[in-house]
Amino acid sequence: KKIMLNFLEKIYLWWTKYRIVPTYFIANSSHTLSYYHNVLTNTQQKNIFRIDYGFKFSKFHVLEHKQNPTKRKIKILNVGSFQHKKNQNFIVDIALELLKITQEFEIHLIGDGDYFQYVKSRILSEKLEDFIIMHGIRNDVQEWYKASDIYLHTAYYEPFGLVFLEAMAAGLPIVCLDGKGNRDIIEHGKNGFIFEDQNPKLFADTIISLQRNSNIYQAVSEYGKEFSKRFDLENQTKKFIEFYHNILEKK
Repeated sequence: KKIMLNFLEKIYLWWTKYRIVPTYFIANSSHTLSYYHNVLTNTQQKNIFRIDYGFKFSKFHVLEHKQNPTKRKIKILNVGSFQHKKNQNFIVDIALELLKITQEFEIHLIGDGDYFQYVKSRILSEKLEDFIIMHGIRNDVQEWYKASDIYLHTAYYEPFGLVFLEAMAAGLPIVCLDGKGNRDIIEHGKNGFIFEDQNPKLFADTIISLQRNSNIYQAVSEYGKEFSKRFDLENQTKKFIEFYHNILEKK
């Protein structure tokens, strides 16, 4: 039924809109670009373009060097809506593995959503409320980036992921699950670590390795700052303006 409805919707859109008005499609990642190429008609292929999201770099950027928490409690941050694909439940599994190595960590979760109470119940059932703290929606998220040491992201699907750029700008190394769209943002071993397998021990070991190895931590932190700067809103806005000008010139 779902396949049939999607097919009928596609025919309807083509007949009532796309064949009448030239429609352009902007992909925000190579994964989204591939999706467009797979689902759009041959005549629409020439109207697919890729422009990545931008963000206000200066709002999140931290000038001073991040100090890895070798001799103190490590602060780990996750930001995102609580929905199934964000997979915050996996963070609980990672925390359980971290407890086998050390008790000197805190994981702070920022966000809200339908999945919030489920994750909260799991935290309570595992008696992890002293290690995983849920803060709900916050308006000062940039301050949380600045106060944290590592950014942890467990979404199994992520079309792009602005939070990665925000965290990098603040100097946070990234440890994340492969969400497909974030493959364009995470350069494994350079600005973070991206894993295909949902293996909590692998995640925990990577976090501890960053904590204990100052040279690796600093290198990943500084490279992340430079990498995220490429996506500054001013640069990406220029690309959109040029894109619209090109469309107008064609018309």
